Amino acid sequence: MKKKEIYTFEDWLENNFWNEVGYSGQLMVNDSENYLELVMKGKMTYDTLNQIQDAQSETYQYIIEKTIETNRKFLLRTKEKSLDFNEYLRLLIEKIELDFEKNRDLYFDVIKPRIHRGIKYGAKFILPEEFKKFSNSEFVDGYLPISAPYANVENGAMKHFPVDSDKERGYLRMEIQFHWIKYLKEIRNGAEIVAESTEPNAGRKEGKLSDLITHRNSVEIVEALKIQYKNIKGKRLKLLLMALQDLNLLPKERIAQRFYQCCKSEFDWNINSYQAMNDHKYNYHIDRQELDEMKKIIETLTR
Repeated sequence: MKKKEIYTFEDWLENNFWNEVGYSGQLMVNDSENYLELVMKGKMTYDTLNQIQDAQSETYQYIIEKTIETNRKFLLRTKEKSLDFNEYLRLLIEKIELDFEKNRDLYFDVIKPRIHRGIKYGAKFILPEEFKKFSNSEFVDGYLPISAPYANVENGAMKHFPVDSDKERGYLRMEIQFHWIKYLKEIRNGAEIVAESTEPNAGRKEGKLSDLITHRNSVEIVEALKIQYKNIKGKRLKLLLMALQDLNLLPKERIAQRFYQCCKSEFDWNINSYQAMNDHKYNYHIDRQELDEMKKIIETLTR
């Protein structure tokens, strides 16, 4: 493998510059913070670095979502077999809170959050192999070790660099715990455990958004919302949920997860994670105008 003058996104996908040496004498390997040195040396453009880190950031969020999805399935099986599920839940929450206390600096970095060039610190360690899994919607789990194969320039032999240390995986796993404990507390307070199926399109069998909306023209309302709010996600999806609730078209409580799952199944675009929607805190001064506009539009659909 010959070193190239200018590395591309495709070179990252094929692990073609792991053996480049930075100013400190260390190999580039799998930390995209090091790739900034390639830009400074004229061996990579800023556009390529941004493309790599965008891919890492998307994959990072995907890993969090899929890991929590796996945890939900395990939690549901545990509930079915547990002798005292409430006590199990209490101890599990307590265990995670103790971990937060034990690793306060890392916990602080996550909730801050610690950012590198616009992406979360933990995302800069994401491997090309993980991005490929994300692109193909394959199974991933943030707690499973992973390694990337690199071809040795001198003899062509393959080396594997594991990515499982506290430095490389600690931030990711702490953020998973941060979202997971919030979900566990919702379950403790009476929310239903929602575990997605691993079968393709299985979510489409779990009911439709129109089944949740309490209006005789619910099907027509949903179809109109898909057009009006094409590509809606995250914060704006939360505002849509609030608008429907304010108009008494959805229940006020214990509906967020079902609403999200229906949207994820029926909308033909990526709506981001449940956390991206549910964690948004309504700000009266910032969000009120958009929420009011949504309610006016929806009201016209109900007449």
